Amino acid sequence: MLGYGPMMGGWGYGNGFGGWGMGLIGMIVPLVIFLVVMYFLYMMFNRTLRSKNLSMHHRHEASEILAVRFARGEISEEEYQRLKSLI
Repeated sequence: MLGYGPMMGGWGYGNGFGGWGMGLIGMIVPLVIFLVVMYFLYMMFNRTLRSKNLSMHHRHEASEILAVRFARGEISEEEYQRLKSLI
């Protein structure tokens, strides 16, 4: 048998690590990189949604406070309309 293969010290698949010595490591490293990227994307998307929900909550809360102040007679109708347009 002549040739350049695993038994002759070549780059064959007989070294116990797969193709270029990357068997298990070659599968785990891309998986870990993929999971880290997915985690950061999730955190970024989650933070965006959370801040959007908080801002909507604050606007709703401010309009409720404004309506209560108007109902109590603390502010005039003109001031109520002006402040409502700012919210």
